[in-house]
Formats: sequence, structure tokens, C-alpha cells
Amino acid sequence: MKGSAKYVTLIILLAAIGVSFYMILLKPKIEEIKTLNNEIMKARDKLDELVFIKKNEDRIRLAIENEKTEMEKLRVLLPKDQDIARLLVQFHEFGKKNDVEISNLSLVGGAGGMNFSKARLMERQGYYEMQLNFGISEEFKKALEIMKALENFPRILHIKKVSVTYGAGFRGPEGEEVGPRILNFNFNASVFTAKEP
Repeated sequence: MKGSAKYVTLIILLAAIGVSFYMILLKPKIEEIKTLNNEIMKARDKLDELVFIKKNEDRIRLAIENEKTEMEKLRVLLPKDQDIARLLVQFHEFGKKNDVEISNLSLVGGAGGMNFSKARLMERQGYYEMQLNFGISEEFKKALEIMKALENFPRILHIKKVSVTYGAGFRGPEGEEVGPRILNFNFNASVFTAKEP
């Protein structure tokens, strides 16, 4: 029995030494190897990406030049600084093109909406956004056509609110209504203006 107890003690002692050896020396090295493998994989991915870029350098340059050209074409549409006069001219041209009179055109600005203020511009990435109110008075079908045309107006980002009120219809000499009622549409829209490059 005494001999077998020595063997059991020796086996336990060897197991403890093995576990200690593993925990102290091998486990940190295994973790270090895993970390190095991950770094090597990332470096290989980066190298593959760089090789791809090098192989396609001309195509990438051409794509970048095309994007720059497109951006320059779009920049022509963008007004410079806070070009309010140009915006008003664009609305006037829109009205002439669509045979409608734009009324009550006002920029939502400072106190009471009376003074336009740069501080009221909302800064976005690459441009400023500002609020605008305007109205039209038309028959329903014509008003729908105009709203469709507004979707393609180059400076309007989105129309936030539309309110409709009934106006008076056309009256004959004796006061009776002889034509369709006119609807008054009031719009609140967001328009953009460019930042200087």
C-alpha cells in the first residue's frame, strides 16, 4: 500500500507540474500565437486590398475623375452662399413654366419670420438647409399637376406640410357661383443652399 500511495502522490505531483507548466509557459504562448495569427490574417487582407487597388489603379482613378466631373455638374445647380435672389428667380421661372402664380413666398428666418438669418440655417453635410413658405391658388386638378412638378424642383429637399383652404368660386353677375371653387394651397418646404467649396 505504501508503494502505491507513493505512485499516486507522484502522479498527482507530475499532473500538478504539468498543469503549472501549461498555465505558466504554454498558455500565454498559445494566446500570443493566436494574436499573431489574427494580425497576420489582417495584414494579408490589407495586402490583398492593396494588390487589388494597384491592379485596378487606372479604373479607380477614372471612377474618381468621373465622380468629380459629376460633382462639378451638380455644383452648377447649387447656389453659391445663401443666394436668396437666385432662389426667388427660380420660383418665378417655375411659376411661369407651370402657369401658376406663387404667392406669399417667405423664408422662415429670424423673429416673426421677418428677417432672414444665417443662424437659422440648418447645417448639413455639404450644404445648408432652410425653411420656406409659399402658396398657390388653383383648381384641384391643376394644383395636383403643380404638386407633381414641385417634386422635380431642383432646390426643394422635401415638402414638410401642405395646408388647403377653400377660396371663393367664380360668381356670375347675380352672385351665383358659375365656376369651380379655387383651392388655396400653402406649403412649408425645406430648400438647400450650398456651402462654399
